[in-house]
Amino acid sequence: MANAMYRASVINNVRDAKQRFEEAAEVDHPGLRGALREQVVRRLLEPLLPKNLACATNCKIVDARGRQSAETDIVVYDQSCLAPLMLASVVTAVPIESVAYAIEVKSKLTAAELGDAIEKSGRLNELRFVVRRQDLP
Repeated sequence: MANAMYRASVINNVRDAKQRFEEAAEVDHPGLRGALREQVVRRLLEPLLPKNLACATNCKIVDARGRQSAETDIVVYDQSCLAPLMLASVVTAVPIESVAYAIEVKSKLTAAELGDAIEKSGRLNELRFVVRRQDLP
């Protein structure tokens, strides 16, 4: 019974998210429309995450050498690892060591959007974890 209830709850949350995602199409400003859709995805994910994980939106992933990712739509990070940098109650930079997932939210998957996501993932691959003291700048 509990599994059926859990499944039904997740299905209802996905349906609600889908409706809100479609409602965002009515917003004529692309940046605002994207931000609304990112919040929809964030609200869908957060209840499913273990307590040590959290979501941040519109932030950069950084490493100890000062390298930065492109702006990332949603970052799922481990709160027990390294704290993100917060300015004005908004997460702005998340250390690569605490990142579990980096998510790009796309309204439509086109060749250009796919290329953008691939380029951003390439920039993530350039970031390095601090493994030893000599890895620090």
